Amino acid sequence: MRDINKMKRERAEKIAAMRAMLDTAETREDKSMTAEERSSYDALEAKANQLVKDIDEEQRLLNLEASTATPVAPAVIPEMRKDEEGKMGFRDVSEFLHTVVASPSDSRLQQRTSTMGNMSSIGYVVPPDFDTTIREVSPSDAIVRPRALVIKGNPSSPDAPTNLVALDQSGDLGFYSGVSVFPVGEIEERQQSADPKVRQITLQTKEIAAYIPMSNDLLNNSVEAAPLIERLFRKSIIAYEDKAFLLGNGQATALGFIGHTSNAAAARKSANTITTDDIVEMDALTLDGIGGDYYFIVSKAAKPTLRKLKDDAGQLIWQDGLTVGSPATLLGHQVLYSERTPAIGTQGDITLVNFNAYAIKNGSPLTIFVDPYTMRKFGQTVIWAGWHFDGQPLLNSPIKGEDGIKRSAFVTLTAPATVTP
Repeated sequence: MRDINKMKRERAEKIAAMRAMLDTAETREDKSMTAEERSSYDALEAKANQLVKDIDEEQRLLNLEASTATPVAPAVIPEMRKDEEGKMGFRDVSEFLHTVVASPSDSRLQQRTSTMGNMSSIGYVVPPDFDTTIREVSPSDAIVRPRALVIKGNPSSPDAPTNLVALDQSGDLGFYSGVSVFPVGEIEERQQSADPKVRQITLQTKEIAAYIPMSNDLLNNSVEAAPLIERLFRKSIIAYEDKAFLLGNGQATALGFIGHTSNAAAARKSANTITTDDIVEMDALTLDGIGGDYYFIVSKAAKPTLRKLKDDAGQLIWQDGLTVGSPATLLGHQVLYSERTPAIGTQGDITLVNFNAYAIKNGSPLTIFVDPYTMRKFGQTVIWAGWHFDGQPLLNSPIKGEDGIKRSAFVTLTAPATVTP
């Protein structure tokens, strides 16, 4: 059996590489690709088109298998009901959305109701496979989710708090959380040592809602409207979550790591810019021993400055990818761009991150609700989507090393102190 989600990710990567090649060509005077680039582009396009066919072929086969499955075999989508003809589920997300809009009484739809008066708590549960598709995030789509630690909730109570136990390494406790190690002679008295300090990290999902007002004329042709709704919701969900993971304050949303108390802050050498010394100092404050890679997160506005930085030998510390579309590196760390980082010269304009130290909790599945009444006088129907998630750093402070220096998995630059004449 071929993995449909894997094929979708591969197709997304091919398309992202094609976009990068076109964007690169646009920066040139003649706005055209070289013969070699054109050949690579055509090969990527051919592979992307082939993946579309492969995905469709596999999905149709799965549907056929589902329709002939014996009662004792697990259903492809166990939460969904059978219709009057005994068929299970929907072909794809677009068919599901089309059914919600055009045939809300369809027996295959699983309704979620609530008396709380909250739009995101009612509606139709998106089948698990499609929930994954809508919220599936490739490394080219977002910064945090595809690289962080993602925790799935208990299926029976997905929004219940998830408690993690971690060492308290704050203050002078250090990496080993106060554990003492010492040599002991044969007749020497054992030294007394305090127990290691621990703390609890609680991930409690927050309820988030999004809505799209759609003209009734467009919805009357809901076969065309459904793919548009899917695309808009997918992009908005990815964008909202990524901003929350970066900058959220933890109040009714995730707790972001930029500006968090766990940040190790390098002192900026010059106001309103980023220098080579700043980058080297940040690299020296990274925390070892937690596995994974470190990534620089920067605004595209900082890219011209960073590309010109050189070391003491006059060599550029910025390295473009070896192939078109591959990521650039800064001091050997991959560079990720975000339009959501703070302005250049303020803390968080550039951050060096190890995503192994950031946890995300998924909650209840995505739900879709159609409201044909609120905007009726404007000839519009409101489509709502609701979902639950949380996220927060696994560190509560920088960790003091044996050399007395505090390091972290989240390293930022401070704003320079104001000098009073």
